[in-house]
This record gives sequence, C-alpha cells and structure tokens, in this order.
Amino acid sequence: MDEPEQTGRADRGDTLDRIEALITELVRTAPRLDPVVVAELVERLRSVGPLHAQPLARAIAAVVALVAEGRIDPGIALPPLAMACATLADGARGAFTGPANAAIDRSPSIESAKSPRPGNFWRGGARC
Repeated sequence: MDEPEQTGRADRGDTLDRIEALITELVRTAPRLDPVVVAELVERLRSVGPLHAQPLARAIAAVVALVAEGRIDPGIALPPLAMACATLADGARGAFTGPANAAIDRSPSIESAKSPRPGNFWRGGARC
C-alpha cells in the first residue's frame, strides 16, 4: 500500500526538479525563449499535484505564458519567476530552503515590530 504513495511522491519530485530546470534554462537563454521549453514548463506547472501548491503554480504558469506572448519583458519577469518556482518546489516538498528560508530568517519578528525603537517613529510629520 505504501508503494503507490512512494511512486506519487517520486513523480512529484521529478516534476518539481524539472520545473526548476526549465525555468533556469529560460533565465539562462533570455531574452530568447525556446517555445518547447516554455510549453513544457507551463504544462508541468499546470499539473502540479499538491493541492496547496496549485494556486501558485497556476499563477506562475499564467505569467510564463504572458512572457512567451511578449506581453511581459523576460529580463524583468524571469528572475522573480525562477524564485517563485523554487519557492513552489520547496513548499510542495514541505521544506523551505535557500532564498525563501533566508527571507524568513531576516524578517522582523512581530514582537520587535510592536516595540518602537528610538528614532523610529514620526512626530508632526518629521522623523525624530
């Protein structure tokens, strides 16, 4: 009974690895976009399995399609799309690593946001 779940997990990992490889290829070859790479990337993004990852995957697929249509500049869109794909893959695998984890580590805690720091507030429109 464990075998189908293991196979599904392996297939999902292969899909996620392939998504990351495809977006990396697009970034590497930009501004030239290989239509075969774009089509495979969009197809794989639309088939991402984990329910919690599907909205992000569909959004990335839509933006990739807009880039391929020439409606969004590849030089502007592809680097953030690559980060989004890495975040998607990490989230679908259940582990956040790399840039996503570093961003979480650098974000201020809620407690530090509650207590004002000297010189970090406004009085009468002028910074004190």
